[in-house]
Amino acid sequence: MLSGVLLLGTVIFIMGVAYRDVNSKVERRRTEIMLQAERCKEKFELNTCERSGKIRALEAVCEELMVCMKRDPYLVSGETGEVDRRR
Repeated sequence: MLSGVLLLGTVIFIMGVAYRDVNSKVERRRTEIMLQAERCKEKFELNTCERSGKIRALEAVCEELMVCMKRDPYLVSGETGEVDRRR
């Protein structure tokens, strides 16, 4: 009986540690995505991508910056962190 309680306590403790570890990593990744999106926004504005008369050579760069800016930090399900476009 006592060994069962100890085993259960140990399992619960390990699950708690694992949960906190995963939460910490997700929060760190979320912060990284938000900082990266902010840097992309600064570059987007610096390259005047929002203007309709943007430079043709920058179209691909502007498109990449737009995707980067729109990444949702709350969709941290994979390494890409891309926005789920099915919504």
